[in-house]
Amino acid sequence: MITVNLLPESVRAARRERRRVRRWIHAAAAYAGAWVLAVAVANEMVTDPAAGLEPKLAAVNASLTSAEASIELIHAEQQRLLGRVRVVRDIAGQPDWSVLVALLADRAGDSVGLREIRLELDGDGRSGVSPSDIAFGPYAVEIIGIASSQAEATAFVLDLERSGLFALIDIAETSPERVGQQPVVRFRLLARIGEEATP
Repeated sequence: MITVNLLPESVRAARRERRRVRRWIHAAAAYAGAWVLAVAVANEMVTDPAAGLEPKLAAVNASLTSAEASIELIHAEQQRLLGRVRVVRDIAGQPDWSVLVALLADRAGDSVGLREIRLELDGDGRSGVSPSDIAFGPYAVEIIGIASSQAEATAFVLDLERSGLFALIDIAETSPERVGQQPVVRFRLLARIGEEATP
């Protein structure tokens, strides 16, 4: 069966956020290393303890204080970016339903009109699913629409079945209807996307 990846852009965004956090961590380590080196050089430069020791120590202490403040700022930025990474991971779990809508619109053609598409997470006990696992489904899909004839409604369902997106798709009911003076067939389809996630 063909599978459709519904989340490519958000997954790439999560990876970009992780790379950005790693860069900040490396920058903080390099910055701290530079200050340690500066302190070591300053200590080496103090050759005559009796001559001007207090101003030199004050300068070193000021450098250390500045370095500590900078490290605290970098640490705060790192925590902020880690929080953003967590949010992006949660958002990455949200399926891109535009893929489904585009497929339905493409397969409907001129002889089928869609009225409603309803989606819900399928299965018992799924309320505790984390946002990053939501994309795996499974999802129950209900599609309500009209077709110019029973044959067109059946052809639409078979075409959707061949698309490979649905694990299951069936015609739940059909009934005759009129749109203006034109006789049409109202249909309701029940479908399923995705498989149960294994624990």
